[in-house]
Amino acid sequence: MLRLILIFVATFIPSAMVSQVNTLFVKQGSMLKRSIGNFTIPPASLAALAAFTMLVYYIVHEHVVVKLIRRSRGITFLQRMGTGVAIHVIIMLIDSFIEKHRLAVVDNGGSASILILVPEYVC
Repeated sequence: MLRLILIFVATFIPSAMVSQVNTLFVKQGSMLKRSIGNFTIPPASLAALAAFTMLVYYIVHEHVVVKLIRRSRGITFLQRMGTGVAIHVIIMLIDSFIEKHRLAVVDNGGSASILILVPEYVC
């Protein structure tokens, strides 16, 4: 059981990132310009984009990545987890750049579109 503590610690950050989709991102979306023409985008509806991209990533993983790995000798479960954590670090970097840009627009008195959050949901 003690050996699993490292796994729990390693998965804490990705779990915190997933929880942001339903809390922080919705709050950010409610503060941005949500109308495109006559259509108004509800901030919580962007979570559907996250679910859709998760399905696409899963299909790509199962049909492309797994087949490529099986041709080689394969990777261990720990290597898979490490790859996932590395991908999450890259995603957080992208999100930080987007947030920095959003805050700069707000500080200058501008109003950014809610579509600026799309890369955060897609990643």
